[in-house]
Amino acid sequence: MCSARSCHSGVPTWVVHAEKGDGGLTGAERRTLEACSTVKIVTIPGSVFFLPNEVPDQIASVINDAVAAVNA
Repeated sequence: MCSARSCHSGVPTWVVHAEKGDGGLTGAERRTLEACSTVKIVTIPGSVFFLPNEVPDQIASVINDAVAAVNA
């Protein structure tokens, strides 16, 4: 992940990742993203791999929240 580029783009960004598995954030990535005002990190607890299949309702909720925040 290019966390610094995401932060400096100025574009609202939602980083959604599973709590477990290979797609997690490194400590450095998390610190960079947490320091950025335009980035929201969403960790889906207990999930491992393909979030839309594992937890579709939670992913839909994140998308709704993102759209609402951008349209606010």
